[in-house]
Amino acid sequence: MEFSKVQSDKLDEALKKAKSRKIRRPDEEQRYARMEHMAESEGSVSQLGMERVLGDNDLFYLNYLERGLLAARPVCRISVMDDPFKASHGTGFMVSPNLMLTNNHVLADRDTAAGAFCEFQYEIDSARRPRRAIRFHLMPQAGFVTNKEKDFTLVALEAASEDDSHTLDQFGFLRLAARSNKITEGEFVTIVQHPDGGYKKIAMRENKLIKYGGEKGFDSFLWYFCDTAPGSSGSPVFNDSWQVVALHHAGVPIRETKSGKTLYKTRSNGFLTKADIAKRGLEGDIVWIANEGVRISRIIADLAEKHQAEDRGELIGALLADAHGTTPFPNVMPGASVVGPAFGERSWGSEAVTAPRRDDPDIGFVDRDSQGCRMRTIPYYQRRKGYQPDFLGDDVPLPEISDRALAHGRPADVEGADDNVLRYHHFSVVMNADRRLAYFTAVNIDGARSRRVVREGKDVWCFDPRVSRSNQAGNELYKSEIWFDRQNKKQNNWFDRGHLVRREDPVWGSETEAAEAEIDTFQWTNCAPQYFTFNQQWWLGLEKYVLNSVDNDDLRASVFNGPVFLHDDEEHRGMRIPQYYWKLVVVRDEKSKLLASAFILDQKKFARDLPFEKAPVEDFGGFQTSVTKLEAATGLNFGDTVRAADVRGKQPGDDVPIRSLEDVTVRRGG
Repeated sequence: MEFSKVQSDKLDEALKKAKSRKIRRPDEEQRYARMEHMAESEGSVSQLGMERVLGDNDLFYLNYLERGLLAARPVCRISVMDDPFKASHGTGFMVSPNLMLTNNHVLADRDTAAGAFCEFQYEIDSARRPRRAIRFHLMPQAGFVTNKEKDFTLVALEAASEDDSHTLDQFGFLRLAARSNKITEGEFVTIVQHPDGGYKKIAMRENKLIKYGGEKGFDSFLWYFCDTAPGSSGSPVFNDSWQVVALHHAGVPIRETKSGKTLYKTRSNGFLTKADIAKRGLEGDIVWIANEGVRISRIIADLAEKHQAEDRGELIGALLADAHGTTPFPNVMPGASVVGPAFGERSWGSEAVTAPRRDDPDIGFVDRDSQGCRMRTIPYYQRRKGYQPDFLGDDVPLPEISDRALAHGRPADVEGADDNVLRYHHFSVVMNADRRLAYFTAVNIDGARSRRVVREGKDVWCFDPRVSRSNQAGNELYKSEIWFDRQNKKQNNWFDRGHLVRREDPVWGSETEAAEAEIDTFQWTNCAPQYFTFNQQWWLGLEKYVLNSVDNDDLRASVFNGPVFLHDDEEHRGMRIPQYYWKLVVVRDEKSKLLASAFILDQKKFARDLPFEKAPVEDFGGFQTSVTKLEAATGLNFGDTVRAADVRGKQPGDDVPIRSLEDVTVRRGG
């Protein structure tokens, strides 16, 4: 283990504060940031989780242990052969499908890495027997970045094990997130490690984060209580969501300076120099005051700076794109802090079901319709009941389309439905025949019965045979644009195929129902043109934040979405592009009170002055509004029940601009 350079007396005040078990309550900005991290890493924000952050509760759901086992799988023992008969050891962990993270003092350069190897499953099983370790060799020529000051090394591994019995994807990886505020001073950390080069161990609970570095030269570090030992260098430091917050790299010993020499306290021999400690073999006798980790956000920032200055290769670029959320790794669950052990297997959280392949002919596909478009048969939809108005107890009906809204187009006729409503599993859509987009979508969400669907095969968007093909916009709107995405070195679509009903929202109920509901969201009737970063950042961010900012231990919600139709919307590829999108969320709070929150998001800058010649860089706009004002903007009537439940009240005043997600209000006390 390395010795931290921070003076132990610098931590004295923080250590005294840490004696109290009570966690320091985070301020509002930190609290919102923690909620966002929890929502991404765990898929939800629960009341229990927030109570734990605030120090009011130390309980966990049982799946904490299951997720911990998965988080331990990507952790490996590193062996560096100092000579043919002797090895030194460290710990490392996978942070992408191909890359492992450890310390610079474990793997200082490419040559050292080329001669090292790592072992997964170097651990004791439940029967107290050693597992068979799986050895992989390192491949620094495919990817290698190191930083001595921040003490990290990132290196690629060979895809197959030494004996070709295993592949890396069987062990998964721990996702890194570029943003800070993943943990608050006073919260607990957990470390999975190979102390002294031995079998894998875990240090958990009663291991508090003491302090974030703030002093010049130490802002990249944080300090915590924890039991570690030599060989633990390079271990992941987790928060309670099993999100990696730091790379463990050093201990903070009690030290003093005499006659210009730095002396370190030992248990049995008092204060000694580092040389004397090494000479006498007393490393295990040192008195440590704390441990030190390198903050993940600082590691990502350093990698981004190096990659921008000099291209460090595709593997590094892919890691950075995933860490910043711009381009997630393919075929993995977006946002999940623990990926694996292999995508496609059941892991944690909601019960997993495997959906039929979207291109499977057994799920109602006709190869092509008369116009050559992919479409299912009408009988495939017969069991769909659609949105249920009484889902929340009170009647929350589908909105009525007023004459003012009808000025933008007539509702599309639906074969077999007198009310022009397209019904799917747990959601419904009413189409604007003239604009070829949904007037609105409405979905019921049952968090207590939600499932995680394993996606197999390519995404296949289909036309709905119950509506005329001429009333639906298909892939002709979303083909590659002429501009070039220099960062990813590929052609890109200007507009994303934006889900109005989010893919995950209707996925609940029986196994068959959940699997089919996920497929139902890939209908062109549920698709809307959204500028690609608007879709991937603002729209997606609002969806996650709103739905995860309520107590969803047993969440039920009804959510309405749609575009705002305007007469000055401009045409692109035969489609008039909406400048605004709206969302209305209706939930019940813990007191069974009905609450409604209305939002409008703005992509106007990217839906005007078409066609495009260069990628714009301006910020997006948006605001939280009242239900009454949303009705005025859309021409839809949401009914007395929803208006009475508006969190903005009867006299909402001015709309609230959304500059960031912390401006959003979903619930209100009283």
